[in-house]
Amino acid sequence: HIHVYDSLRLLSPQREPLPCDTMKRNSDDASRGGTRPGERLGKLRATITIDERTKVRLLFFMYRFSTGCLVPQMSLFMRSSGMSPGTIGRLQAIRPLVTLLCAPFWGAVADRTGHRKTVAVFLFAMSSAFRLLLVYAKDNVTLFGVLLLLSSIFYSAVTSLIDSIVVSSLPESERADFGRLRLFGALGNGLASCLVLWMGRERFVPDVFRLDAVSTALALACMLACLPAGGSRGGDRDGAAVDRRFTRQESYARGTREVFGNAQVLVLFATVVLMGCSLSVMENFAYIQIGEVYDSLPPGQAINAPRDLGLYRAAFTVGGVLTSWFSGKLQRALGPDAVMSAGICCLPLTFFLYVGFPTGGDGLGITTKAAFLAAEFIRSAIFNLVWFTATVRLTELAPASVRSSVQSLMESIYRGFGYSSGSYLGGLLCTGMGISAAFVTIGRGLTALICVVAVARWGAFSFKTSKKVKSL
Repeated sequence: HIHVYDSLRLLSPQREPLPCDTMKRNSDDASRGGTRPGERLGKLRATITIDERTKVRLLFFMYRFSTGCLVPQMSLFMRSSGMSPGTIGRLQAIRPLVTLLCAPFWGAVADRTGHRKTVAVFLFAMSSAFRLLLVYAKDNVTLFGVLLLLSSIFYSAVTSLIDSIVVSSLPESERADFGRLRLFGALGNGLASCLVLWMGRERFVPDVFRLDAVSTALALACMLACLPAGGSRGGDRDGAAVDRRFTRQESYARGTREVFGNAQVLVLFATVVLMGCSLSVMENFAYIQIGEVYDSLPPGQAINAPRDLGLYRAAFTVGGVLTSWFSGKLQRALGPDAVMSAGICCLPLTFFLYVGFPTGGDGLGITTKAAFLAAEFIRSAIFNLVWFTATVRLTELAPASVRSSVQSLMESIYRGFGYSSGSYLGGLLCTGMGISAAFVTIGRGLTALICVVAVARWGAFSFKTSKKVKSL
């Protein structure tokens, strides 16, 4: 085994070394008599069957349905309880901050103990219990804040743990299709949001909380029954292969050093932060910008604003569905790096589209409506393409001993650092120069940044190529 590996490395000087866990697992297999590559591939392909994929789709649907009942409409519930906008803003800042601090901790707990599924179920159950108690604290802001803090602490890593377990259970050749499984989660979240908005503010208590409680119970049952818990032989408790010659703590430490010494992982994290900052500005101010455009119309011409906003939201949903379904094909055709680069390059275009196109007279031109539709479609597509690709790519780059920690860290820097920074900087720019001017400025800044990075990468590639030619 060692002679074969050394020969391959001599024949391919540019070949990157395999992750430490993979190399040790191969060595252990060889010492026990080994398995042929085809046999190991067969075991990997049997990791998750067609029936189990159906269960995973049901899991994502029920999980996102349960969280979609109340989490996205939390500010609406606070407003219906009589809280002021300032209080709502302070309370809504709890979740991003807690995610930034707590998500990596829970990921490390899952990796160091090996009970990834158990940790995910426990965190979801505890977060749901504290969330349901909010109905009894709507008249006490302090108690409401404490319960929201506790719920956010336990909820911070649930999604990343589920994603990590599911992606690790998929064969390597099928991990790019992870978006097709996650698609059912988007459908569940959309259905729950529609039901809650249909109920209205007057029925938040108790109807929405009853719906949340029932869906949470069903989601917990689905997590226990449908979340993959095993895979290959000789693996961890959830099927992740580990090296038995090292303790779990030693494998975790070695894997952590390998991850943070990998430049590709660091670049991927920087990409996720940039996306989080940009999408946070859009999410917080895009609909306000669209509303200002409609408010500027002459009296009587903005009567179709609610219908148009519904169409824009529909375009957002369609963009998410299509990109979730085709993300795997795009990754195979273009490569993961090209897919994420394309998503980031679309960010400045989206900011420009939200500004619209002046018609030069009264009324709202069809080009501006088309721009708003395209902006909503592209905004949803950017997140799905970059996030799904980054999730799969991290699973490939990270050793099995730290996969949950790395996925939780990505969730932390996206939801915590990226979103918080985007909200703060976007608020400063939009307040100081207006939303339209701020969107144009951000779009130009992103364009300049993308050009600088592109030139730098081209220069680095040219230098390496010339150096290689000279050596030959």
